[in-house]
Amino acid sequence: LSKEEITDSAVRRLMFDAGEDLQDLMNLCRADVTSKNPAKVARIMNNFNHVEEKISEVAEKDLLAKWRPPISGQDIMDTLGLTEGKMVGMIKKGMENAVIDGLIPYERKAALDYILELYQKLKADERAPDTK
Repeated sequence: LSKEEITDSAVRRLMFDAGEDLQDLMNLCRADVTSKNPAKVARIMNNFNHVEEKISEVAEKDLLAKWRPPISGQDIMDTLGLTEGKMVGMIKKGMENAVIDGLIPYERKAALDYILELYQKLKADERAPDTK
């Protein structure tokens, strides 16, 4: 990981190979910088900072990629008596955003309660007269 461009795959490989020892390894590498040349030390420390930032970015991306909502589209259809369609997608996206934004907890019951409220609101908005 000494090149300027650090790829996600290189970071994943480091994370996988180091496993639970990753932070200890990074600490050891930092402590092992023993140059009397301040410019060289600064460059190396800057590289370590860059690698640590990249590790955080990749870990966050991977976590989001694996994230699944507390309920599925099928749960939404079963709960609300809907069939596949735009309304189910809107409700699912709204529920996902509410969980991600911390408006509701990552719990099945909270998600079901939220979709019921959201569905009622969307139905009411659909029935509202157009004021444009």
